[in-house]
Amino acid sequence: MSRLIQAEATAILAVVLRGEAEFVTVAGVDVTPDGPRVRFAQVPRPRPRDPKAAPADPAVLCELLSRTLALRWRTPSPVAPEDSYVALTKAYPTVYTTTTETSAGWHWLLAATAEKLIEHGLPAGFQTLQVKEKFATLRFYWGADDDARPGFGAIIEAAERLSAGICDACGRPGRFRSGGWSKTACDEHAR
Repeated sequence: MSRLIQAEATAILAVVLRGEAEFVTVAGVDVTPDGPRVRFAQVPRPRPRDPKAAPADPAVLCELLSRTLALRWRTPSPVAPEDSYVALTKAYPTVYTTTTETSAGWHWLLAATAEKLIEHGLPAGFQTLQVKEKFATLRFYWGADDDARPGFGAIIEAAERLSAGICDACGRPGRFRSGGWSKTACDEHAR
């Protein structure tokens, strides 16, 4: 199972980081009480010439991906709950103050995102305005009374970026598919 998890992590990063994926490698999988956590080795990247063109922080992406895969692979045969929106609202009521409007395949990504946001510290008056799929990736809209601590937005940005590499139907590695309705899907769910 360790090789499968490593392969999934590598495939998702290849889609999400595109040309930057060569700077991050999967170093192994550690067994933890929270599930099998992917361990990454990062090689320093060259500094981008245009700061606006810099990709999302790979450290945040890798941490959130590791958490997502750990949640997904806690059980030997991961199957996303059909009522993911209900499960997320019940498990993380302080984050998902409204039901999510996404397919079940992003369940573990949304759960990992909620756990990371709670750990980071929710700003006063935090509320989720909407969580949905738009143009084949996750969109997470939120509001708060106070400014969020530094790094809060990076977690949400990482979740949105990771959704581009995760099948929204089953949670396996996926990629952008077009043809009528755009979606992120694995080969099986692209048919």
